[in-house]
Amino acid sequence: MANTPLKVPAIVSTSPRLLLSRSFGLEEIGELERFDFIWIFQVLIHLTHDHVECALRSISTFLTRQGRAYASVALNDNLRTLSLQGKWRHYSYNNAPLSYYLENASKVGLKVQEIGSFDADGWTEEANPVRYDMFKITKK
Repeated sequence: MANTPLKVPAIVSTSPRLLLSRSFGLEEIGELERFDFIWIFQVLIHLTHDHVECALRSISTFLTRQGRAYASVALNDNLRTLSLQGKWRHYSYNNAPLSYYLENASKVGLKVQEIGSFDADGWTEEANPVRYDMFKITKK
């Protein structure tokens, strides 16, 4: 995808709910509450593949039928396997291929759409094959 300017809609609600959770909200919120808008910025990039899959299940659980989630990801379509997980400073660093997100989102009833890319400070195409994208995630 070319460097498309990213346009994220304004948050209509003036009372966002921020949450620190080890269960991606399932223990704190429960399975009955639903959200129209979920923002996941610079989170999936630092999760292991197992945790990304758990996060996608939580998004599927919490998202309303017409709701949408936006998530930043690091994509590396040169990877042939998911065994490569790097480190950035002392954090895990997940740079899976686009197909990984498409397949795992589909398994839990979600659709992923690339909506734009952005450059990260200090990274260039020559130094790193990863591209930083934003996804719009909706129910199928």
